Amino acid sequence: MITSADQNLMLQELTTVIETQTGFRTIPSPMKFVDKRDFLASDPDTVEADRDTQDKMDELDVKACWVAFKGWTDVGGPEDSPLKSYNYDLTFFVQADRERVDENDTFKKRVLKNYDDIVAAVVNLQEEVYGSRNLGVLDDARYAIQQMTALVVQQELDFDVPCPFVPGVVGYLIVLREGIQIQLREC
Repeated sequence: MITSADQNLMLQELTTVIETQTGFRTIPSPMKFVDKRDFLASDPDTVEADRDTQDKMDELDVKACWVAFKGWTDVGGPEDSPLKSYNYDLTFFVQADRERVDENDTFKKRVLKNYDDIVAAVVNLQEEVYGSRNLGVLDDARYAIQQMTALVVQQELDFDVPCPFVPGVVGYLIVLREGIQIQLREC
């Protein structure tokens, strides 16, 4: 059976892939915050001075991906070494604002920057994990298979949605499902 330490390694690798491919802050649990100030205070990349006044906080957007373990499913394989898919929901959220991608470009000035950011993030992530991607963080002597699978849309991209993790913030939200397939070597 998979250990909790192995599950933590899988979660850590998944969050690293998300951060690298999307640029979104990744929160490896469905952690809720009291408000935007609480969210910003928990971000080590947000400078303390940027959290000092309401005006400075208003300039910063909530932009993150919450990763939540949802369970596992048996995919197949022999009884003593079944292939399992450990499933995670990836909730991408970015606060809505009026900033444009590029005011000097005829087309890009009609596109909202944060909307463009969330679309680019999920497209880049989908491209990275399309098909099967070797996870490569678990002990090869113990695991015959350890791979990420293609992303599945759980909730389509929506706008004007209250953030489920930061009260009082409205923006764009999409939920994807990522499965990590694991199979122990036969005993």
